[in-house]
Amino acid sequence: MKPLADDRAARRGASLTTRGTQGVRSAGRAYTRPRTVTLDLDPTQVQALRQAYVDAGHTGALRWLENHFDNDYAAGWGFDSLDDLNLGPR
Repeated sequence: MKPLADDRAARRGASLTTRGTQGVRSAGRAYTRPRTVTLDLDPTQVQALRQAYVDAGHTGALRWLENHFDNDYAAGWGFDSLDDLNLGPR
């Protein structure tokens, strides 16, 4: 995860971009493919993602991302691979 130099993400939120093989998994089928997805995170979500990484490393961050995407992007969203993750200004 690339932190913002002045940590404005912790104060204002951030734009989260993920690159990798990802998509909806439902009814026993996976609609994953290489994708780039960008979502906005509020400051609380930025902190939660960081804490998930601190608590459980890459596995914890990936679990948090899958839960967040499932709830806030598309139900059943999952990652087969996560090649890049970037937090940037919104």
